[in-house]
Amino acid sequence: MLMGKKESIFLILFISIVVNIGLIKAPFLYDDRDIILENRELHKISNIKNIFSKDYYNITKEVSFRPVVSVFHFVNYFIWGNRAYGFRILELLIYSLICVCMYILCLKLFQNQTIAFISAVVFSLHPVHCEALGCISLGYGELLFSLFFLLAFIFYLNALEEFNANNIVFSYLFWIFALLSKETAVILPVIILAHLVIYKYLNSRADSGIVQLRDSVGKKLLCFLSGYVLIAIFYLIIRFSVFNVSETKYLSYIGGSFYINMLSMLNVFGQYILLLFFPIKLAIEYPPIIITSVLNRLVILNLTLVILIVIALSYLIKNKKWNYLFASVWIIVPLLPTMNLIPFLKASLLNVRYLFIPSIGFSWLVGFCIFKINKNRYLGSSLLVILLCFFAFKTVTRNYAWMDEIRLWSKNVEMYPDFPRPRLSLAGAYYYKGMVKESIDEYEKVILLDTNDPEAYYNLGAIKARYGDIEGALKEYKKVLEIIKYYPQDAPLIIPVVQNTYGALARIYENQNNEKYAIFYYRKIDKENYYLAKKYFKLAKKYTKEKKYNEAKDNLNKVLQYYPLYFEAYNEMSHIYNIELLYNEAIQSANEAIRINTGYSNAYFNIGWAYNNLKEIKKAIKYYKKGLKFNSNEISALYELGKLYDKQRKYKKSKDYYLKIINLKPDYLNIYTHLAVCYLNLKDYKSAEEIIKKGLEIFPNDKTLNNNYNKIRKAMEKEGKNEIQG
Repeated sequence: MLMGKKESIFLILFISIVVNIGLIKAPFLYDDRDIILENRELHKISNIKNIFSKDYYNITKEVSFRPVVSVFHFVNYFIWGNRAYGFRILELLIYSLICVCMYILCLKLFQNQTIAFISAVVFSLHPVHCEALGCISLGYGELLFSLFFLLAFIFYLNALEEFNANNIVFSYLFWIFALLSKETAVILPVIILAHLVIYKYLNSRADSGIVQLRDSVGKKLLCFLSGYVLIAIFYLIIRFSVFNVSETKYLSYIGGSFYINMLSMLNVFGQYILLLFFPIKLAIEYPPIIITSVLNRLVILNLTLVILIVIALSYLIKNKKWNYLFASVWIIVPLLPTMNLIPFLKASLLNVRYLFIPSIGFSWLVGFCIFKINKNRYLGSSLLVILLCFFAFKTVTRNYAWMDEIRLWSKNVEMYPDFPRPRLSLAGAYYYKGMVKESIDEYEKVILLDTNDPEAYYNLGAIKARYGDIEGALKEYKKVLEIIKYYPQDAPLIIPVVQNTYGALARIYENQNNEKYAIFYYRKIDKENYYLAKKYFKLAKKYTKEKKYNEAKDNLNKVLQYYPLYFEAYNEMSHIYNIELLYNEAIQSANEAIRINTGYSNAYFNIGWAYNNLKEIKKAIKYYKKGLKFNSNEISALYELGKLYDKQRKYKKSKDYYLKIINLKPDYLNIYTHLAVCYLNLKDYKSAEEIIKKGLEIFPNDKTLNNNYNKIRKAMEKEGKNEIQG
C-alpha cells in the first residue's frame, strides 16, 4: 500500500464520520432522558464542582462514578442545552479520534502500514459501534474510556521505546482519565502484562523463565509498571469505598449462585464472540437466558467454543504467531469484566456496546488475514471490499434505526416478540410521541407477557391519571403495591417504581382533598412536610389575590418552616414585596429562589421588576434577559424589556421584542401602539401604518388605535422631522 501516514489518517477520519453522520439528526433516546434531559443538577453549570461529591450521585440518575463523563455532559448541556445534535457532533468527533488512535497504535505495534490502515478502516465501520454511538448518555462513557485507554497504551509503548518522564506521566494520566470515564479501564495493567509476556518473554524465551521477563524489562521499567498497579489499587479503594454509588446491595449472581452465573454468562460470552465476527442480529435488549445445567446444549456449544479458542491460542504460541495472539488477548480480556464475576448486571446480561474495545482486536485479526492472503491480490482485495461493504451497510441501517426511538424499539420487538422489556420501552416511546392508544396497547402486551411487571402497571396508571381516569389509575397503582410486596423495597430496580407509585397516589388523594391518605402516602416517600408546605402555599396565593399581604406572608413563612427548599415560596414573597414597594427585600427573596433553582424564570422577572422600579435600567434588562433564557415566551417579560429599551431609545431592540409578542399573542392590545411608536422613531412610517392597521383589524373600535392611526398619518405628512415619543 503506497498511501502515506497523513493520507491514511485523513481517509480514516473521513470514513468514520461519513458512515455515522446520519446520527447527528437523532434525538435524545433511551437513558438520555433520565441522565441528561431530566437531570436538573446537570442543567446548572455551577454544579460541576459537585461531581466529586457522593451527594451528586445520590440525587441524580447517574449510577456509576464516572466524573469525566459527567464533565462532558455538563459542558455539552451548558453549550447546547436540549439540542441533541450538539452532543452528537462532539460524540462523532471523539469516535473519529478513537479510529485514528487505533490506527496509530496498530502502526506502532505491528510496524506495517497496510495492516494498520486495513484494521483501522474495518474498526471504523464495525456495526457493533452503533450501540455506543446511539445512546448519548451511555455512549460517552464507552467512547471516552476507549479514547483515553488507547492513548494510555500508546504512551506506554512510547515509554518502552524512549523511557522518559513525559511518556510515563502521559500514560498514567490518560489511564486515570479512562478509569474516571468507565470502570472497565482497570484492565489496562492486564493488557500491558500480556504485551510484555508475549513480546518480551515468549518472543525471546529462555530457560530462566520469569527471570528472563524481569531482566528484559529492566528495573526502571518494573518501577514504571508498578505505578499502574498502585494507581489501580488506589482507584479501586476510592471507587468502591468512597464513591460506591452503584446500588450493589441487591445485585447478585445470576440465578442466585456463582455456578448458574457462570453457565449463563458462558452463553453470553459465546454471543459476544458471534456478534463480533458476525454482527447481524443487533439489538439494545437481548432476552436473558438463565442456564441451570451443565448438560444444556448451549453450555455444550459454548464450552466447545472455549476449547477451540484455547486450542487456537496454543497453536499461536507454538507457531510463534505473536501478533495474532496479542489481538486475541485484546478481544478476550476486555470481555472478562462483563461476565458478572463481581455482580453488576441488573436487567440485561448482554450489551453490544461492551464490544467496543474487543472490536479493536477483531480488526487487527482481519488486517493480518487480509495482508496474508493478499499475495493473491484479487482474492484479498475482493474479500476486504465485501467485508467493508457489508459493515458499512449494517452500520448505516443500524444508525437509521437509532434516529427514531419508535423505530429503534420496534426493531427490537420484531427480533424478540416474547421479550417484555423492549415492549416496555416501545410503549414509553409511543407515549412521548403522543401516541397514547399505541402506548396503552404495548403496556397491556407487556402485562400479558409478564403479569408481575410493576413498571408496566405504574405507567398504565400514570397515563390513565393524566387523561382523567382516576379510578382506573388507582386500580393500576394498587396492583403495583400488591406486586412490590414481594420485592426488597430498596432493591435498585424497584426504588423508582415504589417512589413514583406512592407519589402518584399521594397527589391523587391530595387533589381529592383526602388529607388523611395524602399524608399517608407522602409519608411513605418522606414528603409529608412538602405536602404541608404546599397546603400553606396555596393559602398564601389565595391571600395574595385577596390583597391580604400580611396573611400571605405569614403562610409563606410556614411553607419555609416545613420545606426550606420551596423556591416558589421565596418567589411569591418577592412578588408581594414588589407590590409593597419594598424592592430591596423583593430582590433578596427572589435571589433565594434562584439559589435553590437557578432555572426558575419567574424569580429573575421579579428581580427585573424591582430594578426597573429602582430606576436601575441596565440591571433590570440583565435580569429580564436571564429569565427569558429559561422561559423565552413570557409575554410580560418581553413587554417590559421592550419598554426598557424604549427608555434607552434603542428602538431596534424594543421593536424585536414587540414583534415577538405579536407572534405569540396577536390579541395583546397595547403592543400595536408601542410597536407603531418604535417604527415612527425609526422613521419607518410605512411599517408604523401597517402595524396600526393590523391592530385595527383585531380591535376595530379601539379609540387609542384609531387616534394613533391619525397621528401616524400626520407624522407621515410631516415626514417625521421630529422624534416621536411613546
